Amino acid sequence: MTISLTHPRSLNRGDDTIPHKTRLCPTSVAERLEARRARQERRILVVVTTFITWSLFIPPAFASNYEVALSKLNRTAYALIKVAYGCKLELGNARYLEARVAVENALRATGLPTNIALSSAAKIEAEAKAAATHAYSVSQCIMEYVEAKRVILHWRTRMEDASRSE
Repeated sequence: MTISLTHPRSLNRGDDTIPHKTRLCPTSVAERLEARRARQERRILVVVTTFITWSLFIPPAFASNYEVALSKLNRTAYALIKVAYGCKLELGNARYLEARVAVENALRATGLPTNIALSSAAKIEAEAKAAATHAYSVSQCIMEYVEAKRVILHWRTRMEDASRSE
């Protein structure tokens, strides 16, 4: 049995060539629109995540006090979730979830919409999990966690003070 793959426009010509853009399995218009929307959402998420990652690690050269405080807040939130994940056994799940919420709040403080802040926090959490190591004792875990929380509160108040003064 021979199957001939012909394009509808080529039926009148009698040739069996398949044009470059012909699909062998056609999809519905709704499926194509859904795929296009999903690609656009992924592009937006990549741009936002890239921006947040750059803002975490590269402070602007001529930044205002608010931008510096915001950058330090994001960097400290990343460090906090990294310590919380590395010390999850010693600190418990509640402290780990508290660190996750601190990262989400730090991202929402930048002015991002909640859904983008949550998905970006998930990406930061994944990066922190990959980078986290468990080389701490119980006392070191507690000290690192408390210090990171203190620094987050410090930079949050600095950011709020800078936003009021500008």
